[in-house]
Amino acid sequence: MVNPVSISNAPLGALRAFESAARLGSFKAAAAELYVTPAAISHQIQALEDYLGVALFQRLNRAVRLTDKGSALAEVVCGAFARLDVALATAAPLERRQRDVLSISSVPSFASRWLAPRLHRFYEQHPEIDLRLASSDTLVDLNNDASIDIALRYALPPFPGLHALPLSAGDLLVPVCSPALQASLPRELTLVDATTQIKLLRVALPPTAATPGRRRPDNIWTQWLAQTALSNPALHAAAEAGPLYSVTHLAIEAAIAGRGVALAPRILVADDLAAGRLVQLGSVVTTDQRAHWLLCRKDKQDLPKVQAFGDWLQAELASATT
Repeated sequence: MVNPVSISNAPLGALRAFESAARLGSFKAAAAELYVTPAAISHQIQALEDYLGVALFQRLNRAVRLTDKGSALAEVVCGAFARLDVALATAAPLERRQRDVLSISSVPSFASRWLAPRLHRFYEQHPEIDLRLASSDTLVDLNNDASIDIALRYALPPFPGLHALPLSAGDLLVPVCSPALQASLPRELTLVDATTQIKLLRVALPPTAATPGRRRPDNIWTQWLAQTALSNPALHAAAEAGPLYSVTHLAIEAAIAGRGVALAPRILVADDLAAGRLVQLGSVVTTDQRAHWLLCRKDKQDLPKVQAFGDWLQAELASATT
């Protein structure tokens, strides 16, 4: 008689090997983490597959990929091992606890303008987490790269296969400039005429599918003008001619220096507006079509370190908007 599948007779060593391989997406990486050979990992996972009677991984030429059954099991097992890790660390004396590494990839503008000035509060609340932040516009393939725990992105959904938490949905795009520059311009951008020299600091938009029969805006200002009723030729000409920046925070810095008018999500300029480094120019604002998102693999969304950062981030955002 075959024993029923249960935790009491499951091969726990094989479960540990499976958790590591599923989380890291590689038998080789799991072997390095557990200080065994890749062949040993393969044998352990084969033993677990034999025990369950199902295939957990697809063996490809130079890679492995979780099957549907494997993905479902990994989602639960990885979370369970993470909770066990926290429980063991909590039970151990402080001097024997190992800090948990949390790896985050963030778009530069959000990292520099909003996140970095606040991270000290996360460190104070979670000294047990070793947070490592990398700032890059290069998209991380979280589905196939398990080395990054969280990606903070400014984008349009959907995000197939990922857990996605909106951070700034419904935010406004606001025109901002230095107080000195504001004094030299009309009160409303709608009053700018063809003889007024105004420099709009443009930011390139990431490529998206174009609307059939309509030209896709190529920078934040042309998108903004397409959303508003402003038809002033001088503004449209300025939106095609100003300096073009690759990231928003560079345009914001230029605006603070008095070099022109930047258009930015309110979340990125709220501190500068409050401090008087920037002022809102005119009353015409639009809803940001994009949003900042917290993204992670579904098998990582229940990890205590990921939940801790997500909860802290949402609390910080809530306090910043109240």
